Amino acid sequence: MQRNPSTLYKLRILRGLLRVHPIELLFVFIMVVLYLFYSLVIRDFLSVVLLSILLGSWLVSRPSEWLARGISNLGLHLGLSEYTIGILSSLTAISGEILIVSLSLYVAYITGHYELIIFAILVILYSISFNILTLGLIVSFRGGKKITVPDEILSKELEILDWAVVAIFLISFLWIARKFLFPVTSDIIYLPREVAFILPVCYVVYMVHIRKIKLTARTGLSSKPTLSITHSILLTLIGTIAVIIGGNLITDAAISLVMGGMKIFEQLGNPLIITALIVGAASAIYDATINLIFSARGQLLTSVGNLIGSALQLLLLVIGIVGIIIPIPLTEYVIFQLIAIGMSLYFFRQAIADRGLDPYEGAMIVLFQFFIFVVAVRGF
Repeated sequence: MQRNPSTLYKLRILRGLLRVHPIELLFVFIMVVLYLFYSLVIRDFLSVVLLSILLGSWLVSRPSEWLARGISNLGLHLGLSEYTIGILSSLTAISGEILIVSLSLYVAYITGHYELIIFAILVILYSISFNILTLGLIVSFRGGKKITVPDEILSKELEILDWAVVAIFLISFLWIARKFLFPVTSDIIYLPREVAFILPVCYVVYMVHIRKIKLTARTGLSSKPTLSITHSILLTLIGTIAVIIGGNLITDAAISLVMGGMKIFEQLGNPLIITALIVGAASAIYDATINLIFSARGQLLTSVGNLIGSALQLLLLVIGIVGIIIPIPLTEYVIFQLIAIGMSLYFFRQAIADRGLDPYEGAMIVLFQFFIFVVAVRGF
């Protein structure tokens, strides 16, 4: 007689822990049913791919918040510093991108499918572009008159932005020189591993110095855990498993498109770029969602910092680490998107140079990202 009340009680605790709205649960249930129906009964390729991306996007985005909350509380229980907890939490924002890229590179290594390596790199680069697009939307519609950027933040951000922009253009000039000025015998030009190694080193140096910034609410973390250690571990495990499942769903769908189903997009533009664009958007949903929530609460500067922080993590940390493990092919697609990101970061750098961001600058950032997407899809 006590089993049912006990089970219901545990389900209520779990629901309260996950903070999932009933409408959200209904959406996930419908997606799972449709996915199983189309994959096992109808077996329609395009429907299965689209449902995999939709369901995978939710599993990559929503559980990342559970993972961040679980890790934050675990860190407080273990006595880690606020700074360390902040870094660990921020890395969960790009856990989806890291997983999708890792799986794509693994399949590329196993199968020898060269295009999957290019696809994995493009996913990272398009995810950065979608972060910048979200930033522009927030500034445009939630920025009010102006978002003020404090001098102490400005002094550190301008340097890392300048460094990133110059690094991108040096890589691009390397490709131009080896492709046209001093042609090499091989058709494929790779990013040297030594160059890739310096990228994460730069990010570490940046993080060491950025920790010195003193703000009244620099991380939004409380000094005491809000969850028990059991609930923290449970939330971390559930978030990790869900992100892995979501990453697998998105990666399988993307690999199916890259290796056999890209003819679907041929009339729209370059199939490889369109596929990478879709997956990049799907993997960036968590960043977009969490920062739209921050902006709705009035934490506009937090949103700006998170989005640029994630963009720099992906560019310097993820690209750098991937480049150390596997030589990154510098194709015209990769170089174009690198230059586009460099110009976007430079545009943002010029926008915050006057110690603030206004809606006009946000609108220009949004339009510039759409311009980049259209040129990439229709131009190649």
